[in-house]
Amino acid sequence: MLTLCLAMSLSAAPAAPGGEAWVVLMRRSGVPQARAMELARDVSAQLTASGVPNSAAVEDLSKCNGKKPCLVEAARKKKFPAMVLVEVGTVLDDAFARAEAISIEEDGKRVGLAEADGKLAGLSEALKPKVAASLVGPLQTLLGISAPPVVVAQPEPPPTPPVEKPVEKPVEKPVAVAPVKKPLPEIEENGGDAKPFMTGQRTAGLIIAGAGAATLIVSGILGGSAAGASGEYTMLCPTGMQCNNPAAYAAYAKAAGAQNSALVVAGIGAGVLITGVIVFLTGGGSSASSSSSSDTASVGFAPLPGGGAVSLSGSF
Repeated sequence: MLTLCLAMSLSAAPAAPGGEAWVVLMRRSGVPQARAMELARDVSAQLTASGVPNSAAVEDLSKCNGKKPCLVEAARKKKFPAMVLVEVGTVLDDAFARAEAISIEEDGKRVGLAEADGKLAGLSEALKPKVAASLVGPLQTLLGISAPPVVVAQPEPPPTPPVEKPVEKPVEKPVAVAPVKKPLPEIEENGGDAKPFMTGQRTAGLIIAGAGAATLIVSGILGGSAAGASGEYTMLCPTGMQCNNPAAYAAYAKAAGAQNSALVVAGIGAGVLITGVIVFLTGGGSSASSSSSSDTASVGFAPLPGGGAVSLSGSF
């Protein structure tokens, strides 16, 4: 009866997961538990894909506060010979992750370490190759697992290039080149009868415009005389003072007369200048036969008391 009970109790006890590694979350800082556990599961999946058995579920042992005696005691209770401690945290805008492989039989001695840092979103992908390079070999040695032989694929020999037959080039026949004929110089049409630019009317326009410009110069001279007489009057009779000086009245009359004359002459000069421009612009070129005729023009200017007179005579 005692033997039967002992056999039943042994059959009911859970089987020891010997020869496997146990992946746990050792510590997390600034990272949600769900995100930290997801990264620990990615490490477990990477170890499984690399030939390291770890069929036990990933557990959160952050209650041990990273103390190895607490972690080793938990692994011994479950009879695991190896353990992988995963730590994940954030510092400012960056994140870091560590996966440390330890030996339980040697009281938590480290046998491998993989570290990665960067953005939290890509931290798992950054840690995977380092887990494969730094943890897989030591864990397989610790668990007594022989690594599968590496099969090196032999490259296929390059194909033999086909032998190309020489291509015979056809003999090119000489091509006759026609002599290049030089173009004959062009003969001007109408016997070179070009219309001249300066016609009699345009000449007259220039003369009229020159007379207008001279008239404006005279107007400027009269204006200067008016300004001088006005200054003399101001000097003899300052502003705001009573003045009975006959010389001052004479200077004032001279200034007024010169000013009026300057205005009249300026108006005449401007009109004559504009007339000359119009005559020049409307005097188009004529043929050689018409340009041979004599075109004459004359302009006369006579100053008058209080004004002036301009005369234009000639044939166009």
